[in-house]
Order: sequence, then structure tokens, then C-alpha cells
Amino acid sequence: MIDGEFVPGDTIIAVNPWAQMQSEENFYPDPQIFRPERWLPGGLGPDSRASKNAILSFSMGPFSCLGKPLAIQELRQVISKMLLTYDLKYAPHFDPVKFEEGIHNMRTTIFRYPLTVIATRRQH
Repeated sequence: MIDGEFVPGDTIIAVNPWAQMQSEENFYPDPQIFRPERWLPGGLGPDSRASKNAILSFSMGPFSCLGKPLAIQELRQVISKMLLTYDLKYAPHFDPVKFEEGIHNMRTTIFRYPLTVIATRRQH
């Protein structure tokens, strides 16, 4: 039974990712507009919603994002430059055990707790 409807055994059930990521139940306001500030503390205001469980960054399979290889390459370059430019250390209040216990992998990785670090520019 799903939402009161009988579903026979061995039935494949899927969620339409476009509908999931455009739903105001998951992302409010303006689910169809690129608003990266929705992910910051406080989001887009007191009534805003940004469900980390609903985001499917690249999807998977034959209908996955064509831009994924480019995005991964750009991430590698940004992270490499950051590691060359800054010394990083955990913030004093960071708990690595709690952080690791809070990682949940589904089709995307969900972090319950932030990875807080202190970045200090290297002296060359």
C-alpha cells in the first residue's frame, strides 16, 4: 500500500526527480529559480524550505546530468587550489565522531552536521 493504493509485489516504484526537485514542499520559495542562498543558515526567510533529502545533484543512469564530468573536474581544481593556498584545521568545537556518524548515503550524500574548519592563508 502506498498512500492507500495497493501495489502488487515486485513492482518497481520510482520518484520523478524533476517533480521532486521542483516541488514547493521541498524547496520554497521559487523552486525553479537558482537561489544558492537558500542553503545558508536562515535560508530565504522564516517560511523557506530547502530539503537536503530531496536534492539529486547529478542523478544516475542513462538520464544523468551531462555536465557531471565538467563539474567534477572543476571541483578537483577548486579543491586543489584551496589545499595549496590554505592550511586547514578543524574548528575547536568540531566533533569528528559526531560528523562521521551523521553521514547518510542514499543517491546523494547527506551530512547532518557541518564540517567546520579554520582556513589560514599559507605564507609562501
